[in-house]
Amino acid sequence: MERVKDSLLFWSLTLGVWGAIIFYLLYHNLLGNSSTRGIFYSFILFLTPMYSFNLVNKSKTDGIFLSEKKIVFTGENFEVEWKNLNSKVVRKRFFKRYVLLQLQCISTNKHIEFALFYDSGKSFCDLVEKYAPRDHQLLSIVRDYRNGTLK
Repeated sequence: MERVKDSLLFWSLTLGVWGAIIFYLLYHNLLGNSSTRGIFYSFILFLTPMYSFNLVNKSKTDGIFLSEKKIVFTGENFEVEWKNLNSKVVRKRFFKRYVLLQLQCISTNKHIEFALFYDSGKSFCDLVEKYAPRDHQLLSIVRDYRNGTLK
């Protein structure tokens, strides 16, 4: 089992926090301003990556593990043996692009649907290339994404 990571989101959050701190220090020390305007600007710079990180994380399940035949959601302690995996690219607003995965649980014969973001993590693409069958739609989506031809 391998974990799906969101390294780009983590780094954008980290850079945003450090950017806000540096902006505040420069604004305060170099310009000699200790006004509330500087605090407000640095607070906005701090909140922007936090908000975008929260938007992306809100609509995806935390702790998804993917293997050849099982998907485990650790947040809910839920394990799925799947078949009939279908995928569809969804674009929501301008910065959110994800794959909507639909699969059928073998044990309960229930259809499950969830979203996986892949703009933010190369690891998801690596997992798909490793485990998806050669003729699977998800694999062609990942290849198009890597080639830059995904619409």
